[in-house]
Amino acid sequence: MKILVFSDSHGNDIYMRKAIKMHPDAEAIIFLGDGIADFLSLPSDNSAKLYVRGNCDWHPSYSNIPLIDSITLNSKKIVFLHGHTHGVKGGSEQIKALAKDMSADILLFGHTHSLLSHYEDGTYYLNPGTIGGVGTAPAYGIITLRENGILLSHGTL
Repeated sequence: MKILVFSDSHGNDIYMRKAIKMHPDAEAIIFLGDGIADFLSLPSDNSAKLYVRGNCDWHPSYSNIPLIDSITLNSKKIVFLHGHTHGVKGGSEQIKALAKDMSADILLFGHTHSLLSHYEDGTYYLNPGTIGGVGTAPAYGIITLRENGILLSHGTL
């Protein structure tokens, strides 16, 4: 199963649309906030679409969108959030505690606009960077769930 992960589009949905066209086999797309209107404007297709709001998604119409969510896919629990509520710009202690508290196999976060993927203490961590290309090349995350393991990678445009 292939999952695309986007964050921080900040008003620019062009690169999300381009990445989705490049990965027609993606079965799910997860958006980590800061551009929720961009994500909600994407055309419908057969992929599941999951999302949380970020610190820039302040419009009252988004107040019912969660800050943190989770889903289990292929027996792997994926916890996802924007990251501003857990101090990701100041360090990783809070998200590591969240991963442990929620028994996450995979924890996804954005907010920093920096690419990250690593494995630590039983949890895979992924920050897809910024799909909006804010201050850097547009980037996104790719999760591949297989029977024999989890593969995290990044794509850039």
